[in-house]
Amino acid sequence: MIVVKKLSHAGSWREDYRQKLCSAEDAADLIKNNDIITMAGGTSIPKGFATALSKRARELFNITLLQGFSLCNYEFMQPQFKEHIHIETSFVGLMERKCIQMGLATYVPIHLHKLPAWLDNRGPNVAAHAVTPPDENGYMNRSCYAGLCYRRSIENAKTVIVEVNPNTPLVMW
Repeated sequence: MIVVKKLSHAGSWREDYRQKLCSAEDAADLIKNNDIITMAGGTSIPKGFATALSKRARELFNITLLQGFSLCNYEFMQPQFKEHIHIETSFVGLMERKCIQMGLATYVPIHLHKLPAWLDNRGPNVAAHAVTPPDENGYMNRSCYAGLCYRRSIENAKTVIVEVNPNTPLVMW
């Protein structure tokens, strides 16, 4: 399941949560031309959203995806989508290396501690992340690979898309 936009702090978080539930396809429909999306990497990539975004890739243009360490090859990582989605990555795994070789991605050589400043400079207007289910107080955990979707990016994004995954491990920072 996908929750879109920010949960309010007023009233019951459960009601707010239920009202924001939508499908991965509905979440992908919120993406518009020229959007800059910061998306977590590794096991924290919201797989349903990334798959739904792939299905819309042909109709979107000039999307920048700030992502790193993909564990699978999403459809938008194909040469025919070069004019549609461009990946900027600070982590180069097998998938990113293939994307760089095809001209679909750019490597951003940066130290991990400088990721927040880089993301501030890039100014993503959408943040996407896989998270744990909410706890009794409504808090969700970003788990592993939170660096490319750090707190300030989420707070500054106009749209926040989280994919709730019950298999996401709770990580205490």
